[in-house]
Amino acid sequence: MKNQVLIVNCKSEEMKKTMIHLEENGIDVRRAADAESALFMISILHPPVVIVDTKLPRMNSLTFVQMLKNDEGNKNLIVIAILDFKSMEYKKQKLSKVFDGLISRTSSSANLFSNIKKFLKA
Repeated sequence: MKNQVLIVNCKSEEMKKTMIHLEENGIDVRRAADAESALFMISILHPPVVIVDTKLPRMNSLTFVQMLKNDEGNKNLIVIAILDFKSMEYKKQKLSKVFDGLISRTSSSANLFSNIKKFLKA
């Protein structure tokens, strides 16, 4: 589905507002509580965009993305990381090699929406 986003473990208030904004604009937003649930949902739904909080429970977010990218069925999947502003500059170089996009968790919901929308048009 072209206008579908899977959001994994993103619990900030701004992200919650962004999810509502996405839904109000015709985007089918699905949620997964953790990496394991997300892997299952991706295998069934095949969303074009996955948004992942870098602080996943039970699984490192880099491991999660590498598992996704190593699956041939996910070669066109866009994976965006949501990370803390404090760690963004520090981790940016390492994460930008794995994730397709990086967004600060402290961004406003309008900024989050705008950034996510760009990836949906790709």
